[in-house]
Amino acid sequence: MTELIPNLLSETSGYLANNTPDFHTLYSIWSGADNLLGGGKFGPQSAADAVAAVKTAIEDLEAAGVRHLLIFNMPRMGDTPDAQSDGPLSIAAANIFADAYNADLTIALAELRADPCSSPGFTMSIFTRSWCW
Repeated sequence: MTELIPNLLSETSGYLANNTPDFHTLYSIWSGADNLLGGGKFGPQSAADAVAAVKTAIEDLEAAGVRHLLIFNMPRMGDTPDAQSDGPLSIAAANIFADAYNADLTIALAELRADPCSSPGFTMSIFTRSWCW
């Protein structure tokens, strides 16, 4: 994965290098929107890479003692000014890739939760405005 911008993994490693997580604290991850713009364009591989980064960050945080996580999914990226300014095809593509990210994230979180040693987590759906355990 090419890092074009400061990203979740560098932020997570920087936090863990300088802090000891408190297992009573609720930590949140809302990441991926900038990562969907790999090379300045929306793309399916960018969605998969962004989800992989979230999964790795969760694993790293849990390994350091984090026990409570709130994970946000992707909003409707077609509603952003950038997608809107590029017209209907860009709007549709942005929403398709946000959907792909959200679907991949749901699978990744289910895989993590299948591990009995993983932390309980909450997911907030920004795309559909709902939440679940």
